[in-house]
Amino acid sequence: MSSTGSSWPVVAGTYKVGDPKAPVAVCALTSERLMDPLAGLPGVAIAGMVYTANLGITRIILNVTTNPSIRFLLICGKESALFQPGQSLVALAENGVDDAKRIIGAAGYDPVLPTIAPDQVDQFRKQVEVLDWTGEEDLQALEEREESLRSQPGTLQNGEATNIKNSRRRGLRQYSAGGSA
Repeated sequence: MSSTGSSWPVVAGTYKVGDPKAPVAVCALTSERLMDPLAGLPGVAIAGMVYTANLGITRIILNVTTNPSIRFLLICGKESALFQPGQSLVALAENGVDDAKRIIGAAGYDPVLPTIAPDQVDQFRKQVEVLDWTGEEDLQALEEREESLRSQPGTLQNGEATNIKNSRRRGLRQYSAGGSA
């Protein structure tokens, strides 16, 4: 299912919609103050928060995969020490889920996606490049990163994004939980 009209996002959550045709989705983890300014940036389709590594990630997968314009998921903000949804999103992008629908390599509490079908996980992993800037809360730095993402092509070829996840991720500046490079 694909939609970028009035029926998108398809699942309720803690988010603000920007330009539904834009290529960037932002997950501000638990940093509520980042949502409004990031959703207002050109190139951002949606900016939201996530608290858990199960229901919260389920909502992200459903809303991202029903919008074919989204090519990047930028993770930023303060991580939840217990649930670790940021780390779990990175693990999901890199490793997928096992037969029990547990996110492989996720360190947080209960990172299981019982209502997500394996093909939805595959679509998410093919459609978006997850960029881990966990800990970054500086709006200027985030705006610069988002600007560089929106200028990338991110077009589809044979149903898959044209970017190569691991090689590009290594070329990006990543932040530790303390926010330093």
